[in-house]
Parts: sequence; C-alpha cells; structure tokens
Amino acid sequence: MTEQNKIAMDDIMLTMDVVDTLRRRQALVDHELDADARDEALVEKVKSIYAAQGIDVTDEAIAAGVQALKDQRFAYTPPPPGFKTRLARMYVNRGTWGKRAGIAVAALLAGWGIHFGTVTLPQKNAAKTEAAELNQRIDKTRLSIDVTQDRLKRLIAQLKEQPKATSPALKNAVDATTKDATTALSKANQLLASARKFGRIESVAPATDAAEKTRTSQLLAQQQTLLKQADSQLDKAENSISLLAKMEHLPQKLKDYKQEIDNLAKERKARNLASQYYENAVAALKGGDIKSAQLGLSDLKDLLELL
Repeated sequence: MTEQNKIAMDDIMLTMDVVDTLRRRQALVDHELDADARDEALVEKVKSIYAAQGIDVTDEAIAAGVQALKDQRFAYTPPPPGFKTRLARMYVNRGTWGKRAGIAVAALLAGWGIHFGTVTLPQKNAAKTEAAELNQRIDKTRLSIDVTQDRLKRLIAQLKEQPKATSPALKNAVDATTKDATTALSKANQLLASARKFGRIESVAPATDAAEKTRTSQLLAQQQTLLKQADSQLDKAENSISLLAKMEHLPQKLKDYKQEIDNLAKERKARNLASQYYENAVAALKGGDIKSAQLGLSDLKDLLELL
C-alpha cells in the first residue's frame, strides 16, 4: 500500500470514528442539526469531546464527519421487509428457534411412538388375532358342512340296505324303527339345507370393517347351530339303523337264551323268571318297542351268567 493510499485510509477511518462519536451523542446531534446552528459550533463541541479523551482531531476531520452524518454515508439502512429478509433472519436466529423446533419435533416423535406402541400396535395385533380366529371358525364350519353331508349320505345308504322283516313278530318293530330313522334323516337333511342357504362365507382380513366381522361371526354362529342340530338328528338315525341291523337276529337270540336257561336252571323260580323276561321281550317286539326287547335280551343274558 502506498503512503498516499495509507493517508487516505486513515482519513476515512477517522471520519467514520467521528460519525460514530456523533451518533453516540445523538441528543447533541439532534439538537444542533435540527436547529439552524452553524456547523462550526458543532465542530467545536465534537472537538472538545475528543480533547477530553486526549485525542487530537483536526477541524477538517470533524467537519467531514459532520457532513458524512448529514449525508448518511456511514448509516445502516435495514433491508425492506419481505420473504428473503424473513429467511435471512430465521437463518441468523437458527440457534434459538432450531433448539425449540428440535425439542418440538422430538416431543412429537415421542408422542407418536407412545401412541403407536400403546394404541395403534395393540389394535393391529388384536385385529390380526380376531381375523385369524374368525377364519379358523370359517374353515371349521366349511369342513363340518362337508362331513355332515357325507354322513347323511352314508346313513341313507345304510338304511336302504337294511333287510325287510321276515318274521311277523318283527314287522311292527322294524316299521317303527325304520320310521324313526327316516324321520331323523329327513330333519337332518332340512337342517343341513338351511345351513347351506347362508352361502359360502368368505375369509376376512385384519383390515376388514368391524361391522362386517360382526356380521360374519353371527352368520357362522347360526350355521354352527344348525349343524349341531343336524348332527343330533343323525345320531338318532344312526342308533335306529344300528337297532335294525341287530333286530333280524333278536327273536332267535331270545329263544336261545330262554332254552339254555331252562336246561341249566335247577330251580323253577329261575325258569319262571326267564319265561317272564322272554315273554316281555317278545311282546315288546310285537308292539314295535325295540328298546324294551333289547332290555329283555340283556336280562336273559345276565340271568344265564348267574346260573
């Protein structure tokens, strides 16, 4: 830097210092400049301020400072308000609002995490469990319908295969038992048809509407009730068919047990009791009461074992 440039720079720095001093004495400046006092008086007052500080400043430097203050050459003019200005201030103050924003974001994330862990996640898990249990019921009901249908067909075929009564003594019993089996099979068929009227109930997803899940559960409950009733009727039919299968040989078994007791019994009392059991069983057969006839056969068997 040349000596001339250095001197010019010193003058500028001195002028800026004078302006700064004038600003610090704003009341003095306002009083002197707002009034029509002469600049020389202002120069003397500023010069006295520097003199009090032990600083020797020329009149020219002070005059230049006064003029610079008038011209606003070293004055700071803030930028006009606007979007860019707001962004700049936000950037400058980021240390202040950034911490607050970080705390707010952290609080929001913590709140979301707590809500997700205590509300959202349990609800999702509960929905998955509910859907899985409901789908298990759906699969079980579908299988039950197929099993019940197969059982119905099998029992109908077994009933058709039962031989007709060859003995007049068995006719009433066979007819009554066949009627019981036929009635039970007919009721089971009607109940199964009612269960099928609900159609094929489709599986549900965890996101399925709660009302739809409730409706599906209610339909399944109705289907399962009908299937239980159908199975109960099939149990009755199966028992009747089982009796029919044994009925053909029942009269002969009664005679055989009665004859064997008569041959082995030494006391008339035993023979008389055997005759009573036999006659009651035969009467039950003629009346179509197969269960009482079976009971008479069981009594004869027990009596024979005692001899």
